[in-house]
Amino acid sequence: MSWKRKSAVVAAITCPVAIAVIALWVVPRDTAERSTLSEALERFRQDYPHHASDRVEVGVYRYRTRGEEHIQAGDLLSATHDYNGVSTVILTSSSCGVRERWEVLNARWSEVSFCDPPNGNGLSQFSEFHEFFGIARRDDYHCQGNTLPRQVASRAGARITSKCEGDGNAAVTDSRVLGETAVEVAGKPIEAIHTSSRTRLRGEVSGTTRRDEWRRRSDGLLLRSIAVTDATREETISANYQERYTLKLLSLLPRH
Repeated sequence: MSWKRKSAVVAAITCPVAIAVIALWVVPRDTAERSTLSEALERFRQDYPHHASDRVEVGVYRYRTRGEEHIQAGDLLSATHDYNGVSTVILTSSSCGVRERWEVLNARWSEVSFCDPPNGNGLSQFSEFHEFFGIARRDDYHCQGNTLPRQVASRAGARITSKCEGDGNAAVTDSRVLGETAVEVAGKPIEAIHTSSRTRLRGEVSGTTRRDEWRRRSDGLLLRSIAVTDATREETISANYQERYTLKLLSLLPRH
């Protein structure tokens, strides 16, 4: 698969993967700048023309973020990107639902599109973007069949399995509804649906992503998320990738 500038895991499903390349005697320099609120607002205003949505208020949402991503390629090359601080989710409408784009670093973002009933059955596609040592990779996945929608039924114990494919890779996700709970946002308890999922990555990339999400019951707005990914990509050398992070919504009022 060729390298190019990218995105997501996905969310509901997401599959984060990255690769590093070793030059024989030169260890390349790795840098990762934090994505800013101003950049997210500019992208929202310029890159996403579908601003109106009857499902949820669109805009740029801010999340308290804790975590990191790490890559290890062979014995010589490794890097860690710190996520601690504030990241953003750009929420816009799509042709059949809504689109969520999570931005934490200029070198790390993901994007998920949902088609909600009656136009679809949940997740329709997602993209993941990573950049290490100046090498960028974008993986795009398209999903078919029944998938877990943003606004799920609240029946505890409900399960669903979905499959997404993209350019030699596959992501099979088993999701389960754990039930209703309250999540505090800016001191206010919000009714939420808690779901848990496990994604198995197959193909050029192998590994797992585990994710817990708490979404507002009324419209599926992401309130809180915990994600853990362990993956490997086999090419000239083996590259091991790990990502762990938590997100917590800071305000119910988006920026425009």
